[in-house]
Amino acid sequence: MKKLLLSCNYSNSIVADQMAKTLSEHFSKEIVILNIGTNKHIHDTLGPLVGTMLNNNGFRFPVYGTLDNPVDNSNIIETIKKLYLKYGENLFILAIDACYAEGMDGTISLRNSAIKPGTSVRDSFIGVGDMSIIGVVNSFYKKHPMVEDFDIVADLAKVISNILMKAQDNYLGLVEKYSA
Repeated sequence: MKKLLLSCNYSNSIVADQMAKTLSEHFSKEIVILNIGTNKHIHDTLGPLVGTMLNNNGFRFPVYGTLDNPVDNSNIIETIKKLYLKYGENLFILAIDACYAEGMDGTISLRNSAIKPGTSVRDSFIGVGDMSIIGVVNSFYKKHPMVEDFDIVADLAKVISNILMKAQDNYLGLVEKYSA
């Protein structure tokens, strides 16, 4: 199975729309959005920022990982266990996380595979998720976050949350169309 489904710079609205369409085909009643990251470091706020934006915009599916309640290395294993207990074996996790990659700042990748949070800082966990969205927030070798770094994180979060809102609307439109 192909792992990388789509990848683009966050300013490419055509590919972003394709990502929403592709995601809506994988939505189900058992989907949970798991936003990974912390509110303690600019580069790692992407996931929690997406989660907060989804909740503020009335996203209808369960969202875990927000700025107020982040899912990070201190609680990710416990959170995943709770998700399986709550939603059962049909659970479908869409994991969202930030990463570093030289020369790829602003890239969003939709993958048909799990992600390993913490890999870029050599603190890797087990694979998380059935599908994943990765946002490249910074070049790996840039050591000190700058103010403009938050701008790219915020822009990526807006685009990713918009992709998810469109995917939700596409999915719910299809469900309503075929249930009528």
